[in-house]
Amino acid sequence: MPNLSWWEDDQIDQYLDAFRELLLPQTSVLVGHHSTLRRWLLPDWSSEKNPGPRDIAKAASELGVPYTLVTGLTASDQHIDNVLATPETVVGHEKFERIEAVFSGAGETLSAALAALIATGLDLSVAASEALHYLDRCLDEGFRPGMGHVIPDRLFWALPETEEGEEGDEGGPDMNADFFEMPINETKH
Repeated sequence: MPNLSWWEDDQIDQYLDAFRELLLPQTSVLVGHHSTLRRWLLPDWSSEKNPGPRDIAKAASELGVPYTLVTGLTASDQHIDNVLATPETVVGHEKFERIEAVFSGAGETLSAALAALIATGLDLSVAASEALHYLDRCLDEGFRPGMGHVIPDRLFWALPETEEGEEGDEGGPDMNADFFEMPINETKH
């Protein structure tokens, strides 16, 4: 589910109606943040207790979605939980340490990784676990290009690894260095 906070109310309603009618019946796995899915699928929720992943999965199932991956559930001691659920059961969950930052592109990164892993033939619960671990690393290595939101570093795995205690040559510039190479992003969140 994309972030619709910048849309006007009447545009959001039209978009969500079209999304419900056209896309959800064709969706195998709905991926979204708990608060977004709750507001969208259960707008009339009246209980004081927030709906759980199975409640959200049940609402999605009524619209034709068999599986729902609910992210960003608040867990105890500075952790967040992510749950893959059906209306009947929790298929799997992964808990990660909370990263104190506002991200742009986290949901898209997770959805793309999940789709790619399913396309390779992995079982859905294994694919969801792998995609969540990949997202966690992308967020951990994320960077802020300016003063905006942190962007997940999807290519964290391609960065050269430095060994502990490794130091540069003390005798001046490295004559074998590629002077046109872009510097590695050192910004951390």
